[in-house]
Amino acid sequence: MYVESDMPNVIYKANDNMLIIRGLSTVDELGQSLFLDDNATVELTLKVNNVNVAGQTWPADMVYITGSNGDFFANVDDTITLPDSGVVQALLVVDNGADQHGELTSDIIIQVRRF
Repeated sequence: MYVESDMPNVIYKANDNMLIIRGLSTVDELGQSLFLDDNATVELTLKVNNVNVAGQTWPADMVYITGSNGDFFANVDDTITLPDSGVVQALLVVDNGADQHGELTSDIIIQVRRF
């Protein structure tokens, strides 16, 4: 399974966050891109220095946005423990049926929201 997607690039410390993954897709045996839908299972885990972030149960299920082109979201609670700066590693595990398993990782910048 080949998986590609646009990952978010910022998470705000001490805020509820909705992380949206856009355009999650795979390629069929003919080489055509197919957007994933609600038949896929997508799970998110956030880590800092390869350790699961405290304050939420991982993995979190990502929910397909009905009618979209492979868009999924997960809510991340404001109770998670993040440093004031740096990055959090996002790990997505995707299961789209028999022999359709993939993993994606991305660094997301941690920011403190200011006014």
